[in-house]
Amino acid sequence: MDTLNEAILKRKDVSGLIIHSDQGFQYTSYEYKAICESNGITISMARKGTPIDDSPIESWHSLLKKETLYNNNITSLENYIELVEEWIEFYNTTRIKGKKINKKKEL
Repeated sequence: MDTLNEAILKRKDVSGLIIHSDQGFQYTSYEYKAICESNGITISMARKGTPIDDSPIESWHSLLKKETLYNNNITSLENYIELVEEWIEFYNTTRIKGKKINKKKEL
């Protein structure tokens, strides 16, 4: 709750944001739901017992951090927001996506 409240105070206008989480007890509490609802935040949760639901977004966030945050000299929040917006555009339009499949040659 402290982290959520701190983020709301820093961001000010959080209406329209979406928060995704698993179904941990802290994310299903009445207090958490009330804070989100009163600030116009939409709650998104993985299905119960299916942690694999989280893997696509966790993978995406990992890429985002590797290719923006860790590889650049960030000087301000505005600088980072601009960098992330440019990266998302690149990711959605240019970056090659897909996994290589290693096929064993039969002898």
